[in-house]
Amino acid sequence: MTLGLVIPLVAVLGAGSLSVTLYRQRNPAWTVNARSGAKLGAVCGILFFGAAAVFETVAVRLLHTGGQVRQKVLDALQQAASRSSDPQVQAAFDQLKTPQGIALMLVFGMVFLFLLSIAAGSLAGALTGSFLGRRNRP
Repeated sequence: MTLGLVIPLVAVLGAGSLSVTLYRQRNPAWTVNARSGAKLGAVCGILFFGAAAVFETVAVRLLHTGGQVRQKVLDALQQAASRSSDPQVQAAFDQLKTPQGIALMLVFGMVFLFLLSIAAGSLAGALTGSFLGRRNRP
C-alpha cells in the first residue's frame, strides 16, 4: 500500500476478478453474468478499501509516520502552487496548507479512493462474470 496508487488499484482489480472466479468455483449452480459479477466485485472493492484503510491507519499510528504524510502533502501542495501565478490560486493553496485544509484534502482523498475501489472492483467483477458466463453457455 505504501508504493502509491497504482499497486492498490491493480490489487483491487485482481481481488474483484478473483472473488468472482472463486465464488463460481464454490457455487457451480450460480448463474454468472456481468451484472452479478459487478455486484460481487463491488462488495469486494468495499471490503478491500476497509481493510486498506485500517491497515494504513494502524501503520501510521504504530510507525509514527503522520508527520511524514503531512510533509508529503505540503510538498505536493507547494509544487502545485508553484505552477500558477494567479493570486486567487495562491490564496486557495494557502488555505489548503492549514491543518483544516489538510484534513479536508485527506477526507476528500479517502472518499475518492473509496469510490475508485468500488468502481475498479465492479469493473473487474463484471469483466470476469461476462467471460465466465460466456464460457459456460451450452
